Amino acid sequence: MDNIRIFQNEQFGQVRIAMNEDSEPLFCLVDVCKILGLRVDNTLQRLKEDGYYRIGVTDSLGRIQDAYFINEKNLYRVIMRSDKEFAITFQDWVCDEVLPFIRKTGGYMIAKPEDTPEELMARALLVAKDALKRREERIANLEQQTVLQSEQLQVAAPKVNYYDRVLQSTSTYNINQIAKEFGMSAETMNKKLKELGIQYKQGGQWLLTHKYQDQGYTKTRTHSYIQHDGKSGTAMQTVWTEKSREFIHGLFNLKNTIVTGVKELSRIYDNMDDLGKKEEVFSEPLYTDLSKIDAMYDVFRSVCCKSKMTVYDRKKFLFAVVLLYCPKTLAGKKMKSGLREKMADVLNIKARTALSDNVKDLVKIYDSDSDFKKDVSRAYKFITKNITPDINNPFLLRLQA
Repeated sequence: MDNIRIFQNEQFGQVRIAMNEDSEPLFCLVDVCKILGLRVDNTLQRLKEDGYYRIGVTDSLGRIQDAYFINEKNLYRVIMRSDKEFAITFQDWVCDEVLPFIRKTGGYMIAKPEDTPEELMARALLVAKDALKRREERIANLEQQTVLQSEQLQVAAPKVNYYDRVLQSTSTYNINQIAKEFGMSAETMNKKLKELGIQYKQGGQWLLTHKYQDQGYTKTRTHSYIQHDGKSGTAMQTVWTEKSREFIHGLFNLKNTIVTGVKELSRIYDNMDDLGKKEEVFSEPLYTDLSKIDAMYDVFRSVCCKSKMTVYDRKKFLFAVVLLYCPKTLAGKKMKSGLREKMADVLNIKARTALSDNVKDLVKIYDSDSDFKKDVSRAYKFITKNITPDINNPFLLRLQA
């Protein structure tokens, strides 16, 4: 870890900041909790272990004491736990001033009233030296990654070339040719493919089941033959493409043992179908008219707030409105055009880009914090019962129950 630096603000006081090996800023948890009126022990329990570090700091008596430092994602989680009115202002200061300065210079320097120009210059050179050192370390790490990736590409090259040939190939095979590659007869191969639910027989021809149709696995050819009475006849024959040949090789090993069982294949496809249906239904919002958000805000304040609107109340309202207007955002998709700006205006949030980051963190809090989940559900119900939805989506409306 790099030496600890101090960010000073007249309104909030000081926040100690260190940099990890990846040149990412780490914020002293004690300082942040002191500003936001939170208990360190309770706050620490709600953070992910891979997002905080123990770093030695010097106390007022000159002793080295371990202190917890948190990364940027955990910082936002801590800010959202605070009910202090200035929590949003504190977040704006971090997003608009602190982080941009660190990312631009690689460090931070506090000018003291008693500092002479020479002292300021000397300290500035130290900050610049640290920034250059971190830059050189990043370059060295990137060079190592480049070498590793080059080695991985060399290993993967034969496989990549094979897939290129598969995708571009126009070759076809009858089932007898493929079966011989596994030391079995065409009859045995057809039987195994049928057991796997890949094909079925109809009118003397093997056809793919619905799950495997339109995958580019087979083609149909017409071939001529001489009947027993000497007359010529025609029949339809299924042939397999290079893509399906690779697919079949993936199902069998060289000892003719099925790699993936029928039940597992069916389970995977069934789950995909279910997820697709849920996505299709859930992606449609209940509201499209952004002007209704003002009325929602009034309803929320009158029903869900004890007195004045706290930071925690803003979190509940933000999550509920995003769910109503753009549920896909909660799954990582881009927020609907105009929604972010409208919510920033209603909630009086200056750093609008930070609002999107807040939504991502709120999703994680919603998944892990049962109290937050209950409060959001309550807000959701009151809003949808008092403000008529623009779209009739039965699936989402069931959440009111």
